Amino acid sequence: MEFFQKKNMKYPPEYGPLAAVTPGTREGLMVMLAEYGTLSLRECSGRDPDADEGYPIEASRPTDIERHKERLKQWRSSRE
Repeated sequence: MEFFQKKNMKYPPEYGPLAAVTPGTREGLMVMLAEYGTLSLRECSGRDPDADEGYPIEASRPTDIERHKERLKQWRSSRE
């Protein structure tokens, strides 16, 4: 919270690059799979983890992106 207070913010913003997220979620899931899983990553995800074609997303994600596209355009990384 100190980081946000220094920026005169009471709370982390809901949207944008400073929005609060759960850091390390993907990595944490990978560790759990490696240490406790009984399937390979390929079996769990249905894809090659080193493939360049992207990764699966929830069925609702394209609709969410479309609904919030004007907000997303505010940030260069989102546009890219």
